[in-house]
Amino acid sequence: MAYNGSVKRASQTSSIATASPLGILCFSSTTLIFSVVNMFLFGIRHPHIVVGMAIGAGGLVELLAGMWEFARGNAFGGTIVLASYSAFWLSFAAILIPGTGIAAGYEGNMEELFAALGVYLAPWCILTYIFMDISWRRGDKLYAAMFASLLCTYSLATAGKFVEFMTGIMMTAVGGGFGVITSIIGFYIGYKELLAADQVALHPKRD
Repeated sequence: MAYNGSVKRASQTSSIATASPLGILCFSSTTLIFSVVNMFLFGIRHPHIVVGMAIGAGGLVELLAGMWEFARGNAFGGTIVLASYSAFWLSFAAILIPGTGIAAGYEGNMEELFAALGVYLAPWCILTYIFMDISWRRGDKLYAAMFASLLCTYSLATAGKFVEFMTGIMMTAVGGGFGVITSIIGFYIGYKELLAADQVALHPKRD
């Protein structure tokens, strides 16, 4: 998923078109919608609208993009990052879908539900920190910035599940603000990678 010339380098060894821009743009779109909901903007109070995007764009399309990148040899960006966050969106959607019975299992006990959601979100904080650190070490500053912002989103949402209700709501809303920042950076990365991929397609290197 790294932009720093990776699209051009990969194209020299693979005839398969890059799917990284598709994956990151779907990730950014889903994150933006979810963050708007968390911030209670436009009078939206319930996360149900996220389910469709979480299954379709954030889940299925992101997973396909990750597998496509895997075929191109992009293990970190494609297989690990894109596929990992597709797993997050699919599993999160499963929690929100009534038919799964996951949320219903905590009916009548909101305190336990919030604690369970905090436990669910905690590993994603760890995973996002790992991605941020690796991106920084690889010299992918834009990705490192995106993951840093996403880490703030996850961390605030996680912590918000273990504190008093109204305080948790405020922390989640602030985390939503970082989610908006994350999506903006992601849109920019996807735009840059799509431009780079298009240039490679129009002007392929000849031996």
